[in-house]
Amino acid sequence: MITDEHCKEKLNRSFVLAIGSIAGLNVGFYQDDYGIDGYFKEVKERHGRRCMSGAHLDYQLKATENWKLKNDCIVYNLEAKTYNDIVDTYNDPYDHCPLILILLCLPNGKKSWLTTNPDSLIMKNCCYWFYVDESYKHKDNKSSVTIKIPSSNLLNPESIIWLMDKINSNKPLN
Repeated sequence: MITDEHCKEKLNRSFVLAIGSIAGLNVGFYQDDYGIDGYFKEVKERHGRRCMSGAHLDYQLKATENWKLKNDCIVYNLEAKTYNDIVDTYNDPYDHCPLILILLCLPNGKKSWLTTNPDSLIMKNCCYWFYVDESYKHKDNKSSVTIKIPSSNLLNPESIIWLMDKINSNKPLN
């Protein structure tokens, strides 16, 4: 039997794959994890054929039962190394692809993460996206960093399309 952590990771991948597919994007997962788990990439029609466009958005996945909703924000203690990877990617002058954190907020208890019946497959709860800007700084000597994600940053097909539109028009994601 796989570990609960591997189960969370697979649920997160499934959620992202479903959302990205409904948004009409190609969703990919990197085989090796060097701080970026995967990407959304646009598909365009050229000369009657579908092909990849240059616009894409990288993501780092996290899934947890340890989150809180407070003052319309998802509050989560992110590992400092992951936080620093995201901040360092933003500040790298040679990295031109935006990177978001996608946090799957699970209810407590593995048995409540997924339910099925003849009419539906229900995955609980949902994912939120988090993007850093120049106000976020590298943190030294910390085991975790508390982040606050606005509850309006719900990951859904519309929000992914909105993010991709921002990338295509060279506008900031925040």
